[in-house]
Amino acid sequence: MDNDSIYLRPISYDDTKNIVKWRNNPKVKSRFVFQDDLTEEMHNNYMKTRVETGEVIQFIIVLKENDKDIGTCFIKDVNYELRCGETGIFLGEEYMNTGLGFVAAHALDNYLWDVLDFNYMYARVRKDNRNSLRVSLHQGYEIVPDPENYGIPDHDNPDVVYLIFRNPRK
Repeated sequence: MDNDSIYLRPISYDDTKNIVKWRNNPKVKSRFVFQDDLTEEMHNNYMKTRVETGEVIQFIIVLKENDKDIGTCFIKDVNYELRCGETGIFLGEEYMNTGLGFVAAHALDNYLWDVLDFNYMYARVRKDNRNSLRVSLHQGYEIVPDPENYGIPDHDNPDVVYLIFRNPRK
């Protein structure tokens, strides 16, 4: 999956150091529902129990011009029966607010619609993360008042806005 500026490649255990560094950046961590620091051990366990089992589909975002890894995007809690899951993305600090996150999100959308034939994806965005909420709405997400009807786990957090993005090709 690629476009003019980035491409996505499947994550591997070799990416653990970068994932931990990117995810533990205070500018990233403060925007996640899960606020604890991520350790290499936690990430390796996540790889084994979630990525390898297919509960998570995760990619590394790579700049085409120099093959530099700049972030990650993923869909977790994949529900193959409902054909949906929760999307997420984070970038290394020097690539935040550059538009590359939006480009990567669009590449992930195309994969989910065209390859996996998902019906919708969902996101949980902290209410104080106005930038992520703005980008999500611009991308095509809509706020849903009844997240439990879309198979969204942990749907009762008052600090979170629940959104879905329906497959526009269906």
